[in-house]
Amino acid sequence: MKLGEIADIISGQNMTRISVGTASEKVLRTVKVLIPKAIVEGLVIENELGDAGITKEIDNEKCTKEGDIVIKLSSPYDSAMIDSGQTGIVIPSFCAAIRLKESTYNKLYLTAVLNTRAVREGLAARVAGSIRPMIRIADLKDLDLPIIPDADMEDIGKAFLLSGKKRYVLQEMISLEKNIMENIIVSSMEGGI
Repeated sequence: MKLGEIADIISGQNMTRISVGTASEKVLRTVKVLIPKAIVEGLVIENELGDAGITKEIDNEKCTKEGDIVIKLSSPYDSAMIDSGQTGIVIPSFCAAIRLKESTYNKLYLTAVLNTRAVREGLAARVAGSIRPMIRIADLKDLDLPIIPDADMEDIGKAFLLSGKKRYVLQEMISLEKNIMENIIVSSMEGGI
């Protein structure tokens, strides 16, 4: 089946149209915004979200809802499912929200499928040679999805989410270890150990 048959795909908000551009513009409010580094390993990393002052109200369709799958429209085409604590985040124009019409297809499994190398390479092939290599909404709608038993979708989706969380924690541990060693080395160079 095609993704467009089971989901609505909503393009993100062009932030330059609603963001504060000059000091003379009145800030209506500050909002949380998805930025590229906030979508990692199938997860939305909340401490990586950006803040933006806006001058106009945003269409609610351009903000995250629980169960949305947000996908980057530029390489590496990462996607993540939005959970209940991540609603109301502005989806910028470099992303799109996939909203399943019915609950017949498992959202976590769909997120896992979208994050596979095969799907990413297929999407990249569609934009090869483009001046601006961003996938189009039509490309997403035309994406073929596998049909497997519901129980398998659920198990694979849960395993993917758990794997993503593990990989993220491991990356954070590696980064922390690197910083600790850097500090030890710098301290030793300054004679302060």
